[in-house]
Amino acid sequence: SKKNIEHSIKNIHISHAQLPLCCPPSDPALLGEPLFSMHPRVYLSIEANQTIACPYCNTQYTLDAPDKSDKYSAKPYTD
Repeated sequence: SKKNIEHSIKNIHISHAQLPLCCPPSDPALLGEPLFSMHPRVYLSIEANQTIACPYCNTQYTLDAPDKSDKYSAKPYTD
């Protein structure tokens, strides 16, 4: 018999200072999983819609509104 496995979708809020966004994040503690169990790192374009899901693990990322005291919030993203 097959066991039902529930995958909990993680929701992570990031600031503009944390851009560019990659999954898994530079700090794997954000996902709560050991580094060896993670998928290859991918960079995600979140600026246009303020939210994006990782195509590998389905982690949902939300870009928080810029903080006026954040010196990085006015910096445009460039490739």
